Amino acid sequence: MGVLSVVMVLGEYPMAERDQQITVSEHPHLITAHQLFLRAHFMFVERKLERGLGLLRRCLQLEPRHPEALLQQARLYTDMERYTEAAGAYRDAQIHLPYRFEVFKGLFNCYLAQKRYAEAQAICTLTLRHFQASARCYILFGRTLFSSGNPSIKKTARKFAQRALQIDANYMSAVALMADIYELEGNTGECLKLLEEHTTYHPHADFFVQMGNMRMKEQPIKALEYYYKALDMNPKSLGALPGINSLKGSSLDIVLIAGIKRSTEDKQPIVKPEFLGTDCIDSLSSLPNAGEAVSELDASSEQMWQDVDVDMVNLNTSF
Repeated sequence: MGVLSVVMVLGEYPMAERDQQITVSEHPHLITAHQLFLRAHFMFVERKLERGLGLLRRCLQLEPRHPEALLQQARLYTDMERYTEAAGAYRDAQIHLPYRFEVFKGLFNCYLAQKRYAEAQAICTLTLRHFQASARCYILFGRTLFSSGNPSIKKTARKFAQRALQIDANYMSAVALMADIYELEGNTGECLKLLEEHTTYHPHADFFVQMGNMRMKEQPIKALEYYYKALDMNPKSLGALPGINSLKGSSLDIVLIAGIKRSTEDKQPIVKPEFLGTDCIDSLSSLPNAGEAVSELDASSEQMWQDVDVDMVNLNTSF
């Protein structure tokens, strides 16, 4: 069973599913809750959500407090846009997993998707109190605020980003949010300084693309260098290729361009692609109607975010 778990983690899902089926068919009486969870996770990866949900129900019948199964069930409901059931599943998980940030994050997103703004405010405040030392918590709500169409609400995102960076200066999502805030404010210098410092030790293709976009007009050679660094890290970068193509019509020396490409290839370390789960993104982008939810939130509950902002300030003064 341990080997099967490793295979699942490494992403060899077809092999794991085949071995799992053999185990179940030969020894049906020996099947465990964890085996059912692994099969359900495979179904989730393959987007066979109904089958995955059925397997998770069987898993929880055998082991009602299986932590990952409780969370996965809620995620499946969310992906199926069954937000009422997802919220119920997250509340069940909260009973057994009050220490897991994913539970609070999931509840918050479900409430927003259902336009239950009072509950969203309550869970937001509760989360800030429970996870005062979690950068992820501040960025989740900071990114939500930054997505707002209301300028007064959008401005409050800065405090969340700053607090997250105080907790973890290298947290990528916090750096990304702060860079977006600087860029929105027109503070290109501070934005570039932040991203250059971060990419020195923690390079990321998206940050190189963002710096390339900012340098394109005034320093096209430098912009091109950033784009090639992004491509070295991620050959499928959606931002780097358009950036390079837009510079083709400029008066750049083709020999110099080739030299930049070679130099970046020599200097850039090889970075293996990572498998990113849904929890790696602390925003609302995974919700189908996220934009609509935030838009209506702007119109109906500005006071909500003011209360959350005040609560965050009160928490900060306690440190």
